[in-house]
Amino acid sequence: KLQTGADKVNIVAHSMGGLLTKEYLRQTSATSTIDKIIFVGTPHLGAPKAGKLLLYGDDLDINFVGLGLNPLEAKKIAQNMPAVYELLPSQKYFSISGGYIIDARSSAQSGSAVLSFNETKNFLSAASLNPALLARGDAFHQSIDNLVFPSSIKTYNIVGCGNTDTIGRIVMFDRGKYNLVYTLGDKTVPLESAVAVGSQNKLYYSNAKHTNLVKDIGALNRISAILNN
Repeated sequence: KLQTGADKVNIVAHSMGGLLTKEYLRQTSATSTIDKIIFVGTPHLGAPKAGKLLLYGDDLDINFVGLGLNPLEAKKIAQNMPAVYELLPSQKYFSISGGYIIDARSSAQSGSAVLSFNETKNFLSAASLNPALLARGDAFHQSIDNLVFPSSIKTYNIVGCGNTDTIGRIVMFDRGKYNLVYTLGDKTVPLESAVAVGSQNKLYYSNAKHTNLVKDIGALNRISAILNN
Protein backbone atom coordinates (compact mmCIF):
# COMPACT_ATOMS: atom_id res chain seq x y z
CA LYS A 1 0.00 0.00 0.00
CA LEU A 2 2.83 2.38 0.84
CA GLN A 3 4.54 1.59 -2.46
CA THR A 4 1.48 1.86 -4.71
CA GLY A 5 -0.93 4.17 -2.94
CA ALA A 6 -3.64 1.52 -3.21
CA ASP A 7 -6.50 1.51 -0.71
CA LYS A 8 -6.67 -2.30 -0.63
CA VAL A 9 -4.55 -5.29 -1.54
CA ASN A 10 -5.28 -8.73 -2.95
CA ILE A 11 -3.53 -11.80 -1.54
CA VAL A 12 -2.71 -14.86 -3.65
CA ALA A 13 -1.56 -17.58 -1.25
CA HIS A 14 -0.15 -20.93 -2.38
CA SER A 15 0.13 -23.95 -0.08
CA MET A 16 1.19 -23.00 3.45
CA GLY A 17 0.93 -19.37 2.42
CA GLY A 18 -2.80 -19.88 2.85
CA LEU A 19 -2.33 -20.94 6.48
CA LEU A 20 -0.11 -17.91 7.08
CA THR A 21 -2.80 -15.69 5.54
CA LYS A 22 -5.42 -17.10 7.90
CA GLU A 23 -3.11 -16.57 10.87
CA TYR A 24 -2.56 -12.98 9.72
CA LEU A 25 -6.33 -12.43 9.56
CA ARG A 26 -6.68 -13.85 13.05
CA GLN A 27 -4.10 -11.45 14.44
CA THR A 28 -4.76 -8.26 12.50
CA SER A 29 -7.39 -5.57 12.94
CA ALA A 30 -6.66 -4.19 9.47
CA THR A 31 -8.96 -6.54 7.54
CA SER A 32 -10.57 -3.57 5.75
CA THR A 33 -7.36 -3.18 3.73
CA ILE A 34 -7.84 -6.56 1.99
CA ASP A 35 -10.14 -6.90 -1.03
CA LYS A 36 -9.65 -10.51 -2.20
CA ILE A 37 -7.89 -13.62 -0.98
CA ILE A 38 -7.20 -16.45 -3.43
CA PHE A 39 -6.14 -19.71 -1.76
CA VAL A 40 -4.25 -22.04 -4.10
CA GLY A 41 -3.56 -25.62 -3.00
CA THR A 42 -3.77 -24.72 0.68
CA PRO A 43 -3.76 -27.62 3.18
CA HIS A 44 -6.41 -25.95 5.34
CA LEU A 45 -6.60 -28.93 7.71
CA GLY A 46 -3.11 -30.31 7.11
CA ALA A 47 -1.86 -33.23 5.02
CA PRO A 48 -0.83 -36.82 5.89
CA LYS A 49 2.28 -36.31 3.76
CA ALA A 50 3.72 -34.26 6.64
CA GLY A 51 3.27 -37.26 8.92
CA LYS A 52 4.98 -39.49 6.39
CA LEU A 53 7.90 -37.05 6.22
CA LEU A 54 8.33 -37.00 9.99
CA LEU A 55 7.98 -40.77 10.44
CA TYR A 56 9.66 -42.23 7.37
CA GLY A 57 11.11 -39.41 5.30
CA ASP A 58 10.03 -38.07 1.92
CA ASP A 59 11.63 -36.33 -1.06
CA LEU A 60 8.64 -33.92 -1.22
CA ASP A 61 8.51 -34.57 -4.99
CA ILE A 62 11.66 -32.50 -5.41
CA ASN A 63 13.59 -34.56 -7.94
CA PHE A 64 14.92 -34.23 -11.45
CA VAL A 65 16.49 -37.11 -13.40
CA GLY A 66 17.35 -38.85 -10.16
CA LEU A 67 18.65 -35.77 -8.34
CA GLY A 68 16.75 -34.25 -5.42
CA LEU A 69 16.11 -34.50 -1.70
CA ASN A 70 17.31 -37.57 0.15
CA PRO A 71 14.18 -38.76 2.04
CA LEU A 72 16.08 -39.78 5.19
CA GLU A 73 18.00 -36.50 5.31
CA ALA A 74 14.73 -34.63 4.83
CA LYS A 75 13.30 -36.59 7.76
CA LYS A 76 16.20 -35.52 10.00
CA ILE A 77 15.83 -31.88 9.05
CA ALA A 78 12.03 -31.95 9.52
CA GLN A 79 12.18 -33.18 13.13
CA ASN A 80 12.67 -29.65 14.48
CA MET A 81 10.90 -27.57 11.82
CA PRO A 82 7.78 -25.91 13.29
CA ALA A 83 6.20 -25.54 9.84
CA VAL A 84 6.17 -29.31 9.24
CA TYR A 85 4.28 -29.88 12.50
CA GLU A 86 1.80 -27.17 11.51
CA LEU A 87 1.14 -29.17 8.33
CA LEU A 88 0.13 -32.30 10.25
CA PRO A 89 -3.59 -33.18 9.93
CA SER A 90 -5.59 -31.28 12.52
CA GLN A 91 -8.36 -32.46 14.81
CA LYS A 92 -10.92 -31.12 12.36
CA TYR A 93 -9.28 -33.19 9.61
CA PHE A 94 -9.93 -36.29 11.71
CA SER A 95 -13.61 -35.38 12.07
CA ILE A 96 -13.91 -35.39 8.28
CA SER A 97 -11.55 -38.17 7.18
CA GLY A 98 -11.52 -40.41 10.24
CA GLY A 99 -7.73 -40.32 10.64
CA TYR A 100 -4.63 -41.04 8.62
CA ILE A 101 -2.56 -43.64 10.51
CA ILE A 102 -3.50 -47.32 10.61
CA ASP A 103 -1.63 -49.39 13.17
CA ALA A 104 -1.26 -52.88 11.71
CA ARG A 105 1.69 -53.86 13.88
CA SER A 106 1.53 -57.09 15.88
CA SER A 107 1.54 -54.99 19.05
CA ALA A 108 -1.60 -53.09 18.01
CA GLN A 109 -4.28 -53.71 20.61
CA SER A 110 -7.27 -53.06 18.38
CA GLY A 111 -5.98 -54.80 15.25
CA SER A 112 -5.39 -52.64 12.16
CA ALA A 113 -7.53 -49.78 13.46
CA VAL A 114 -7.37 -46.19 12.27
CA LEU A 115 -5.89 -44.18 15.13
CA SER A 116 -8.03 -41.42 16.58
CA PHE A 117 -6.68 -37.90 16.96
CA ASN A 118 -5.56 -38.45 20.56
CA GLU A 119 -4.14 -41.87 19.73
CA THR A 120 -2.20 -40.31 16.87
CA LYS A 121 -0.83 -37.59 19.14
CA ASN A 122 0.27 -40.21 21.67
CA PHE A 123 1.85 -42.34 18.95
CA LEU A 124 3.76 -39.41 17.45
CA SER A 125 5.00 -38.42 20.91
CA ALA A 126 6.16 -41.99 21.54
CA ALA A 127 7.92 -41.95 18.15
CA SER A 128 10.33 -39.37 19.61
CA LEU A 129 9.00 -36.44 17.62
CA ASN A 130 9.40 -32.99 19.12
CA PRO A 131 6.62 -32.79 21.78
CA ALA A 132 6.71 -29.00 22.01
CA LEU A 133 6.26 -28.65 18.25
CA LEU A 134 3.47 -31.24 18.25
CA ALA A 135 1.60 -29.13 20.79
CA ARG A 136 2.38 -25.95 18.89
CA GLY A 137 1.09 -27.39 15.61
CA ASP A 138 -2.13 -28.50 17.31
CA ALA A 139 -2.65 -25.06 18.86
CA PHE A 140 -1.97 -23.40 15.50
CA HIS A 141 -4.80 -25.31 13.81
CA GLN A 142 -7.15 -24.91 16.75
CA SER A 143 -6.87 -21.16 16.24
CA ILE A 144 -7.41 -21.01 12.45
CA ASP A 145 -9.41 -24.06 11.35
CA ASN A 146 -12.76 -22.41 12.17
CA LEU A 147 -11.76 -18.89 11.26
CA VAL A 148 -14.67 -16.71 10.13
CA PHE A 149 -13.68 -14.37 7.32
CA PRO A 150 -14.87 -10.76 7.45
CA SER A 151 -17.74 -10.20 5.04
CA SER A 152 -15.78 -7.38 3.42
CA ILE A 153 -13.17 -9.83 2.07
CA LYS A 154 -14.00 -11.85 -1.04
CA THR A 155 -12.44 -15.31 -0.79
CA TYR A 156 -11.67 -17.87 -3.49
CA ASN A 157 -10.24 -21.38 -3.29
CA ILE A 158 -8.43 -23.19 -6.12
CA VAL A 159 -7.78 -26.86 -5.36
CA GLY A 160 -6.12 -29.75 -7.15
CA CYS A 161 -8.44 -32.73 -7.43
CA GLY A 162 -7.38 -34.98 -10.30
CA ASN A 163 -4.40 -36.78 -8.75
CA THR A 164 -5.14 -40.24 -7.36
CA ASP A 165 -1.64 -40.53 -5.87
CA THR A 166 -2.22 -38.19 -2.94
CA ILE A 167 -1.29 -39.77 0.41
CA GLY A 168 -4.46 -40.37 2.40
CA ARG A 169 -3.33 -42.89 5.01
CA ILE A 170 -0.20 -44.57 6.31
CA VAL A 171 -0.39 -48.24 7.29
CA MET A 172 2.29 -49.18 9.82
CA PHE A 173 3.71 -52.70 10.00
CA ASP A 174 6.36 -54.34 12.16
CA ARG A 175 10.10 -53.63 11.71
CA GLY A 176 9.51 -50.11 10.43
CA LYS A 177 7.72 -51.19 7.27
CA TYR A 178 4.73 -49.27 5.96
CA ASN A 179 2.29 -48.95 3.08
CA LEU A 180 0.61 -45.86 1.72
CA VAL A 181 -3.10 -45.61 0.91
CA TYR A 182 -3.83 -43.00 -1.72
CA THR A 183 -6.77 -40.69 -2.26
CA LEU A 184 -7.82 -37.79 -4.46
CA GLY A 185 -6.06 -34.46 -4.20
CA ASP A 186 -3.16 -32.56 -5.71
CA LYS A 187 -0.53 -35.22 -4.86
CA THR A 188 0.27 -33.38 -1.62
CA VAL A 189 -3.00 -32.07 -0.16
CA PRO A 190 -6.04 -34.39 0.05
CA LEU A 191 -9.22 -32.94 -1.39
CA GLU A 192 -10.96 -33.01 2.02
CA SER A 193 -8.34 -30.66 3.43
CA ALA A 194 -8.04 -28.42 0.37
CA VAL A 195 -11.76 -27.57 0.23
CA ALA A 196 -12.19 -27.09 3.99
CA VAL A 197 -12.08 -23.30 4.18
CA GLY A 198 -15.12 -21.63 5.64
CA SER A 199 -17.27 -19.01 3.93
CA GLN A 200 -15.51 -19.05 0.58
CA ASN A 201 -17.43 -17.34 -2.20
CA LYS A 202 -16.07 -19.45 -5.04
CA LEU A 203 -14.48 -22.89 -5.32
CA TYR A 204 -12.51 -23.95 -8.41
CA TYR A 205 -11.01 -27.31 -9.30
CA SER A 206 -7.84 -28.03 -11.25
CA ASN A 207 -6.14 -31.21 -12.44
CA ALA A 208 -2.71 -29.72 -11.73
CA LYS A 209 -0.40 -31.12 -9.08
CA HIS A 210 0.44 -29.18 -5.94
CA THR A 211 3.64 -27.48 -7.07
CA ASN A 212 2.22 -26.87 -10.55
CA LEU A 213 -0.89 -25.04 -9.36
CA VAL A 214 1.04 -21.77 -9.62
CA LYS A 215 2.41 -22.70 -13.05
CA ASP A 216 -0.60 -24.36 -14.71
CA ILE A 217 -1.99 -22.05 -17.40
CA GLY A 218 -5.58 -22.86 -16.49
CA ALA A 219 -5.05 -22.01 -12.83
CA LEU A 220 -3.09 -18.86 -13.71
CA ASN A 221 -5.83 -17.71 -16.07
CA ARG A 222 -8.40 -18.26 -13.32
CA ILE A 223 -6.33 -16.23 -10.84
CA SER A 224 -5.94 -13.45 -13.40
CA ALA A 225 -9.66 -13.41 -14.13
CA ILE A 226 -10.50 -13.17 -10.41
CA LEU A 227 -8.04 -10.33 -9.86
CA ASN A 228 -9.44 -8.46 -12.85
CA ASN A 229 -13.07 -9.08 -11.90
